[in-house]
Amino acid sequence: MGNDASRVLEDVSRVVDTSVASVGALGRITFDPRQAARLADLIAKHDFPGLIGALTSRRPLAPDFFPAWIRRAGGYFPKFAQVLSVRADLIEDPQVLEGLSRCLEDMPSRPAAEVQAVLRQEGLDQLCDSLGPALNAGTVAQVHSLSLHGLELVLKVTFPEARRRFDTDFRLFGHARQILGALKLNDEKANIVAAMFDAVGKSEQSVLAEFDLREEANAMQIADGLLPMWPAVYAQWKQCLSAGLSHGLPHVAAAALQGAEAASAAWRMAVPAPVESLVTPGAMVMTRAGGESLQQLMATKPKDGAMVFLGLVVPFMGWLLLTQSSSRRGAGDAD
Repeated sequence: MGNDASRVLEDVSRVVDTSVASVGALGRITFDPRQAARLADLIAKHDFPGLIGALTSRRPLAPDFFPAWIRRAGGYFPKFAQVLSVRADLIEDPQVLEGLSRCLEDMPSRPAAEVQAVLRQEGLDQLCDSLGPALNAGTVAQVHSLSLHGLELVLKVTFPEARRRFDTDFRLFGHARQILGALKLNDEKANIVAAMFDAVGKSEQSVLAEFDLREEANAMQIADGLLPMWPAVYAQWKQCLSAGLSHGLPHVAAAALQGAEAASAAWRMAVPAPVESLVTPGAMVMTRAGGESLQQLMATKPKDGAMVFLGLVVPFMGWLLLTQSSSRRGAGDAD
């Protein structure tokens, strides 16, 4: 009897806490025109009749139902879909996972007029007439070819409206996180989802920093300065790799790494160089690195792309992170 009463009290407490959190979230959304408009936009882009029909008839939703909505929603949602796409412990349908993994691919590019408006806002009017076609579009930025003074360059721009949408999406995710916390669910999947929502909140600062292209230009300059040291570092890494292969890695991993090591002699790495006088918070002009991007390689030759990623990108990024970590520790010691 005592246990039953305790469970009833817990349920009542959960309902009250959830109601308070929901009313609080609704109030904050209602009094913030940007949040209210974004929530209305998300609802308008969602096929709610299809969702309700599937729930009431117990028929399964099409695998592309939520991935398609996420692509239409834009903002932070496609980035969140990338996180969900590797969580087979939460989403059992492999077709849904595959659809989520593609949410950042083939994003629609914005018209040239919008890009030129950003250039004028950033004080780069002189680039408007040199703007070429869009090369790639994402949730944060768009990349165009650019012909300037006889040079073939690349222009990357971010959009203030997209930045505001991301900021609003983080507020909405925060409300959802509070409501989820008030529910006090204790099953494993609920705890995983709660942890993911916490991670969204913690990533806000770093994600929003992507809209300041000066940070990216600085990172590119650091990487370019370290690049001359890479061949010697990479040779050492391959020696360690050979030693690891001889000590019995799992067969699949060993085969993949052996293939990467054999192909690595033909690989070359280049970092685009930003044009310092043409870098602003919302726009950056840089040189063309040439060659084939990893994204293109993964799309056209998945096996080769996987080998490059495993055998070159992973060790290079790991080395950069270690280098930056060491330099920060050194700066701290000097202080």
